[in-house]
Order: sequence, then C-alpha cells, then structure tokens
Amino acid sequence: MEHLMQNGEQQGRAAEGDADYALRIDGLTVEFGPAHRPARVVNDVTYDLKPGETLGIVGESGSGKSVHVLASVGLIPSPPARIVGGRVMFEGRDLLGLSRNALSTVRGKGIGFVFQDPMTSLNPYLTIGRQLTEAMEAHLSLTATQIEARAVELLNMVRITEPKTRLKQFPHQLSGGMRQRVMIAMALACEPKILIADEPTTALDVTSQSQVVQIVNSLKDELGMSVIWITHDLGVVAGIADTIQVMYAGHIVERGPTEVVFSD
Repeated sequence: MEHLMQNGEQQGRAAEGDADYALRIDGLTVEFGPAHRPARVVNDVTYDLKPGETLGIVGESGSGKSVHVLASVGLIPSPPARIVGGRVMFEGRDLLGLSRNALSTVRGKGIGFVFQDPMTSLNPYLTIGRQLTEAMEAHLSLTATQIEARAVELLNMVRITEPKTRLKQFPHQLSGGMRQRVMIAMALACEPKILIADEPTTALDVTSQSQVVQIVNSLKDELGMSVIWITHDLGVVAGIADTIQVMYAGHIVERGPTEVVFSD
C-alpha cells in the first residue's frame, strides 16, 4: 500500500517549522504499571491533525486509541499512567508541559469532548441546563441571559426539540440519543477548534448512531472545526472521516485517506 504511511517517521511527521496543523502529536509514549515493570500501551505515536480534518482512529480494545488521545490532553490519571516521552502541540504550546489550570482553559474552549456513555458522563443530579451552561460560565464573558439564549441555540443546533423545556429536565428524562446530543452541545458550547469524540455512538441504536454522525458532520462544516473520532466501528468512520488511522498494540500500523484504506 504505497499511499499509506506505516511505522516510524512515515507516520506523518511534519517539518518542525510547519504550522499547518490543528494538533500535532510527536513521539507520544505512555506506560502503565510499576516503573520496574512498565506496560507500554502507547509507543512513539506521531501524527498531525489538519485544520478542518476529520480523523478516524480505529483499532481493537487495548490498542491505545483512546489512551493516547486522552493522555495528550491530561485526562489520564497519573498514577497509574505515566507519559514518558513526546510532545503535544496545540496553538503553539506543548500541552504536556502545561499546569492543571492552564490545561483547564484549553479543555472546553480550545478542545471539546464527547464521551462514550452519556448517562455516566452527565451528572444525574443536575439539570441539562446547568450542565450545558457550566463551561460557558467558565470560559465566556456573557451575561446570564446571553448564556441561557446560547444554551437554547445549542440544543437547536443538535436538533433537540422544545429546548427551553429540556434545559429544566434531568438526564434520566431524555433518551440515549438525546443525551448524546446534549453531550455534543456541551462540547460545542465554547466553539472549540477541535472536537474529540471517544466512541460516541457505541451505546446507541442504529438510528441514533446515524443521527449523531449526521449532526457532527454538519456542525463540523458549519463551525470549521477539526474532529478526532475514536471507534472500533469501521462503518461509522467510513461515512465521516477524511483520514483513517489504524492502531494496534500501541502503534500506528496504517494511515491514509479513507477511500484508500478501505479499497486497498
């Protein structure tokens, strides 16, 4: 497969002075377990995410696809995990060198997240409105009236009917598909440059999966953001990704345009 980039430096390492990327991960290595007997779960992972690109990262469970992305933005607890090498460049800064406070300003405002199970990701004791407005209160200089109007606008964007009523409801009062769309609205509240979706359709039925994919596709084009879509479902990424990246045992073993990866 001559069009695909394989291991080592062929994984897509751009020239050092090239700023044409939304996110650059360079040599990221993550270990778990005791220092004298570490298990290396992410091994020298290197690639660029281009502005406006949707990157589909696929691989079996334990391949490192979720761990390396979450580690790159400080969402893997240490211990048990240790980042033992690499850089993660975003807007001219290495995220691995930032303090917790500095990282908290990046998460939500610069990089948004949609996780696998919205029922465990959403707080069952807080209303949808409270959870949706929290990031906006932290990152945006808006009045309470403006924040509420923005929340209604976000629910409209993700095609949730009766948005003013939904803001007063709790997660258990919404279907699984609606809860996932709320998670998307929360991730987009501060208009991030990158959306990371970690297995966002796994817990949904086929109809809800299709709706989530369509919404992310349309909002990506509308907002001009880049997307990292992590999944084990090749059918999902076939319809959404510009580039496919296959991981196995902590390595990138295959990478290329979606049509090339699927046809070769």
